[in-house]
Amino acid sequence: MHTPNHDGLAKKSLLLRRGYCQYAVCGPSRASALTGRRPDSTHVYDLHHYWRKEGGNFTTIPQFFKDNGYNTIGMGKIFHPGIASVVKLRQAYHSCVSWIDDEIGRILKALEDEGLADDTIVSFWGDHGWALGENGEWEKQTNFEIATHVPFMVRVPGLTDHGVKMNKPTELVDLFPTLVEAEGLPKLQRCPVNVHNVKVCAEGDSMVPLMKNPNDGSWKQAAYSQYAHHLEGHGSFMGCTVRTDRYRYTEWPEFDFNSHQPTKQQGAELYDHQKDPWETENKADDQS
Repeated sequence: MHTPNHDGLAKKSLLLRRGYCQYAVCGPSRASALTGRRPDSTHVYDLHHYWRKEGGNFTTIPQFFKDNGYNTIGMGKIFHPGIASVVKLRQAYHSCVSWIDDEIGRILKALEDEGLADDTIVSFWGDHGWALGENGEWEKQTNFEIATHVPFMVRVPGLTDHGVKMNKPTELVDLFPTLVEAEGLPKLQRCPVNVHNVKVCAEGDSMVPLMKNPNDGSWKQAAYSQYAHHLEGHGSFMGCTVRTDRYRYTEWPEFDFNSHQPTKQQGAELYDHQKDPWETENKADDQS
């Protein structure tokens, strides 16, 4: 695909080659990313529940900056309104990418024309990946790499002007604390265990240190995602997956959606990305 504007933005950004969403569905992923909290804190696992009612009256990224004196403007689909969309053909998918690339170009040109490019932080991210037949799947709604791996980059004038390429695992919950620190505001506190009564906190990490030193040895070694399955006659399960540099490991415990706690373990998946990048051989039961 020809994406000159994506490429141009990447050359002046912290390019996060190993960025992951926390839930491969629009609503739960956006609720997580825009509050800086994981799905088990927002309590949103589908397109029908609202995080302010389920998880708590949390402060979002736009709300935080508005409360700190910034003008915030939203357009299009910010949080999911409950209407699912499906892209049915690879050609349509590629056309969508080309259209988005053109929109990015329009935004970046407007910043240049208005003299704002050197004074504007730009973040670009997707709320989930997309399967086009890989693993026998279409769309998203799994814990596979193709569904959880997302495009992710952040341009901060003065810090990423020459481009920074990053191969360490990062997560969308890292965006909120990153924007806050990059703008020079007081850092967000780490969310406590009982998160539901705390309006402003983060469960991710600021990526500003990576902009200064992409080889920072103190950075996290794994990214975490999850996805729920409800099987009629068998119960509800929560797939919890961890992605390290080499492996993806997923456990499938039964899940109590009232207490939001896992119970009995029912299965596992283990994929070795060094040997099996398309995740076709489950090695969880391989004793060798």
